[in-house]
Amino acid sequence: MRKFLSVTPLILLAYLPAPLSQAEELTLKWDKVFATGSAPENVYFRARYLDKAGKSHELQVWRQADLHLRRKTDDSLDIYLDKDASGNYNYRLVDYSRKLVINTDSTNLIRMGILTDWFRLAHVLNSPRGNYTITPRQNTQDGPNGSCAWYQLEMASPDSPSRICWSDQWGLPLVIQARTDDGEWKTKFTIEEIRTFQPAPGTFDVSGNGFVQIDAKLDEAID
Repeated sequence: MRKFLSVTPLILLAYLPAPLSQAEELTLKWDKVFATGSAPENVYFRARYLDKAGKSHELQVWRQADLHLRRKTDDSLDIYLDKDASGNYNYRLVDYSRKLVINTDSTNLIRMGILTDWFRLAHVLNSPRGNYTITPRQNTQDGPNGSCAWYQLEMASPDSPSRICWSDQWGLPLVIQARTDDGEWKTKFTIEEIRTFQPAPGTFDVSGNGFVQIDAKLDEAID
């Protein structure tokens, strides 16, 4: 009987949300506030974020429209997404410490405890799966990576609210802050570099020569 090999979980960024009036609720919808339609098709960014233990990590992302994606966490883990002809995504996980390349799909990622979708991976934020409120802040922020507008987000969960500085230009949050137990706002995620890029041959090819290849598609899974 085969079982999945233990894979280092993907460290996916998710920060949560503050109340607003009924009139604002009617207009501040997720896909309107966190719009991605104006973003370039081909975007690279490098970010720094803190995990739940307060440890800092580097995240690099290469995004080619909604066709291909690569996310690299530190020098330890890569995830590649490739859209197939039917519109579904194939996933490849590269675990550098264990020298593994795992070919899988979204169903098996969920079985591994890795909850993910395209928006979360490509645009950082978690799409809401319940009630939420979005409160616009009265300030914007300008910096070397462009300008962004601040929003406060709260979802129906026990997590603390988040403040998100969203860039329509890039379709990404340039900064995410979470409220601490003492009421202070702490930066949990910040983009340090962002630019467009021209995909070259090999950009989305897995660099795992000599690694063990594992096919963990749904039809290969055995409980």
